[in-house]
Amino acid sequence: MIKKTLVRFATSFTITTFVLVLVNIFIWRRLEVIFPHIAMVIGALLISLATTISVSLFKLQKINGLIATGLGLIPLLSIPFILRRLYGLVIFRFSFVIFLVVALCAVTYAIAVIIVAARYKKEAREMNDLLK
Repeated sequence: MIKKTLVRFATSFTITTFVLVLVNIFIWRRLEVIFPHIAMVIGALLISLATTISVSLFKLQKINGLIATGLGLIPLLSIPFILRRLYGLVIFRFSFVIFLVVALCAVTYAIAVIIVAARYKKEAREMNDLLK
C-alpha cells in the first residue's frame, strides 16, 4: 500500500512539475514575470499530495464507492486555492481563470467517477454471475 502511494505521488509530482514549468514559461514569455523556483516546488508538492490523497481515496476498497468518491473530491478542491496562492494576480486577474481551473478539476473528478463506476459495474456483474 505504501509503495503504491509513493508511486502515485512520484507520478503526480512529475506531471505537476511538468505542467507548472510549462505555465511558468508561458507567463515568462508573455508577461515577463519570473516566479521563484522554491515556491513552485512547494506548490507542486502540495498539488501532488492533494492529487495522491484523492486518487488513494478513490481506490479504497474498504468503504462504499459513493463515500470514497465523495471523499476523493475534497482534496481536489484545494488545488485551485494552491494555484491562486502560487500565481496571485498574475494569472487570476480575471475570475474566469478561477472557473477554468475549477472546471479542469471537475473534468479530472468526472474521469475518476467514470473509472470508479466501471469498476463497480464489473464487480456487480461478477457477483451476479456467482449467483447464477
